[in-house]
Amino acid sequence: MLDPLSVEITGDGSQTLYSEQFQAHYHSQHGALQESRHVFIQEGIDYYRQLHQVDEVSILEYGMGTALNVLLTQLYAEKHQCSVRMHSIEGYPVEASVYNKLSYIDNSYDAQLLHIHQQPWGEDVEVTPHFQLKKEHRLFEDFSTDRKYDIIYFDAFAPSAQPHLWTADILTTAVQSLYDKGILITFCAQGEFKRVLKSLHMTVERVPGPPGKREMTRGTLNLSAQP
Repeated sequence: MLDPLSVEITGDGSQTLYSEQFQAHYHSQHGALQESRHVFIQEGIDYYRQLHQVDEVSILEYGMGTALNVLLTQLYAEKHQCSVRMHSIEGYPVEASVYNKLSYIDNSYDAQLLHIHQQPWGEDVEVTPHFQLKKEHRLFEDFSTDRKYDIIYFDAFAPSAQPHLWTADILTTAVQSLYDKGILITFCAQGEFKRVLKSLHMTVERVPGPPGKREMTRGTLNLSAQP
C-alpha cells in the first residue's frame, strides 16, 4: 500500500511532504528550503570544498525524498563550476502524482526538479555538464556499495520516527563508504547517534542548526586516529 503523502507549506513559504506511514514531515516545518540550504549545502558540500580546496566532489545521500537536496546540489555544482557525482538512495520513492505538485525557489526551477524525478533508477546519468546522478531505490538496511565518497548527506526521518536508521548497523555501512577525512552531515543532534559516530572513528562537531533548531551534527572520518 502506498504511503499517503500530503503537501504542506513550511515557515519560509517552501513545500514539504507529510508521511502518514511514518507520522513525520520530510523537512523542518520552520522552512524546508532554508533547512536544506543550511544543512547540506552550506555545512555540507560548501564546507567540504572550502576546507579541502577541491573542484571534484562525490556525495552519497541517504534519503532522496522530494529531491530538494539533489536539486540544490545540482544548482551549486553549476554555479561554482565544480564536478559533482551524487548517489541518492531512497526506500520509498515519491510517486509522480505527488512530485508533480512540488515547486521550489519561486517556481524558477520546477523543470529541473521534475527532470531529476524523471531520471531512471539504478543508472548513472549526466543531468548537467557538472552534475552526475545515480538514484537507487533501496532501503537503507539493504544498501551496500564498493564506491567511496567525500560527503554523506544523512537525511533519514528523525530518530523518533525511524530509530533503526540511526543505529550502528546502518551507520557502519555509511561510514565505511567514506574516504578518509570525508564528512557526514545531518540535521540530527541526538546524543546516542553522536556516540555511534565517535565509535566509528569520526570526529564529531556540534554545528549551529537552521532556523528553529539550535544545533546539528557533522562528523569527519579520521582513520589516523584508529588504534
